[in-house]
This record gives sequence, C-alpha cells and structure tokens, in this order.
Amino acid sequence: VASYSPATVKQAVTGHGRATKEQVQHLVAVRLGLVGSPASTDVADALALAITHLDATAGVPYEPQISQMTGIRSL
Repeated sequence: VASYSPATVKQAVTGHGRATKEQVQHLVAVRLGLVGSPASTDVADALALAITHLDATAGVPYEPQISQMTGIRSL
C-alpha cells in the first residue's frame, strides 16, 4: 500500500505542488493522451494517483513542459 500527499501528487503531475484541480485534470489528460479532460475531478484524482505511483515505482521523475500546461503543442 502506498500513500501520497495531495501536494506530492500535484507536483508529480503538474510540476507544482499547489496546482488547482483544473490544472491536474488538464495535465492528466495531456499525460495520458486523452482527447478531453477526465469527466470529473474524482476521476482525474484517481488517474493522477496512478501516474504518481507508476512514476515513483519506476523512478521516473516527470517534469511537464510549459507547452503542455497551456495546451500549445511544440514541433
């Protein structure tokens, strides 16, 4: 069983420990390649926890790019 604080999850997914739920929702969609954001913040939270745990156990730090936060795609 693993436990992560909200700030840890937000840091892992958005790169900022004080991100809003909307930012987490958006970046979960970006990270998973979803067409739209998850239907609810509860779904986004569950997916964010899964992403955090997978990254933590794989030892892969995730640093989102600014382009991902704004929705601008880089070439």
